[in-house]
Amino acid sequence: MKMDLMRLKKIVYNFLTLIKSKWYFNKPIKSEYIIYDSIAKDTIKKCFQNKKFFILSSRFEEFYLFFLFKNLFSLKFKNIYLNYHISLIKFINPKYIITFIDNNISFYNLKKYFPSIKFICIQNGNRLSLGNFGDNKKQVTDLIKKKFSVDTYFVQDNFSKSFLSRYIKSNYHVIGSFKNNMVKLQKANKNKDILYISQWRNTKSVFINGKYYPYKIWNKTEIDLLKKLINYSKERKIFLNIKLTSKDKNEIKFYNSLLKNSLKAFKYIKYSENLKKNYSILDKYNLVVTVDSTLGFESMMRGIKTVFYSTRYEDLKISKKITPNYIGNFLKNKNNKNGFYIDLPVSNEVFYEFMDANFKSSYNNWYKRNYKNINNFLFFDYGNKKLKKILNLK
Repeated sequence: MKMDLMRLKKIVYNFLTLIKSKWYFNKPIKSEYIIYDSIAKDTIKKCFQNKKFFILSSRFEEFYLFFLFKNLFSLKFKNIYLNYHISLIKFINPKYIITFIDNNISFYNLKKYFPSIKFICIQNGNRLSLGNFGDNKKQVTDLIKKKFSVDTYFVQDNFSKSFLSRYIKSNYHVIGSFKNNMVKLQKANKNKDILYISQWRNTKSVFINGKYYPYKIWNKTEIDLLKKLINYSKERKIFLNIKLTSKDKNEIKFYNSLLKNSLKAFKYIKYSENLKKNYSILDKYNLVVTVDSTLGFESMMRGIKTVFYSTRYEDLKISKKITPNYIGNFLKNKNNKNGFYIDLPVSNEVFYEFMDANFKSSYNNWYKRNYKNINNFLFFDYGNKKLKKILNLK
């Protein structure tokens, strides 16, 4: 019964998606580059502005009718969306197919049909946390069996390279964050505030470690951290800013409800789709705090003291031993009050010591204490020069 309901929901969802889709009667332009999926399309345009490229939608947003009907008339009903993509790619005949959704299996499935085309992955988010690509043994085992490969994989850090290379064969290049690299480092005077990076989501459940968890359980970690952080800031007389993750008014309502007795102790930094605003705001802060946000790791790449209080495993009662992408497998000296990463619940007293050690330290002292770990994240290539050279985008 439960499975039938899930199938029905999927059918309804696909039907509604098709109704909203754009339909084209013409054929696409021939291009040297295909961008697989429209995510980060504004950033893509900046990087590929001197080249012809075609964005191949992967979420049913648009269809070229000629190629869709071509497959239907050929009676290719099985895997019709895959065959539709194959027909489109054959017609466009690109040299490169590039994706920013490196955690999408469908991209890797295409490679075997086009061995002469260069398939390129660009890591688009932190992959070393729960709810991410490869966070359960079954998925990783299945990926290894499929023997996926791409020609080039641009990753954000050394730890991601170590993890992803276990099940995706490729020529790996560590470049930092592609989007972060688009924004020049700002030589701003550091204020004395703390920036907290929100990870709020407008959802009822989260798919983690092979199953769905109610969002209230997932969000327990963030609530615990934020309450500790507010109390710490008030006691130390430090102002706290919360960087919002969306334009959804429900996000502000959530924080106002959670922190209603402390509304004067913090202010919101609005979400912006503008890359410069989104990243350059980080450069103004003395310390950035998060659970396990990608933006937190990007903050470190920009040379900012950043700390993580990521107790999700404990809160969700998930064993770290069965989680292949558990970041603790790579980190040294974690759960140290003088370090930068804690993944076990601690008392308020220990939390205050942890925050003091990070907030009061100069960047140089903070770096010296943590260099064995953070050196694996400190990659920044303004303008993505390395990527552009490899992809012939100069």
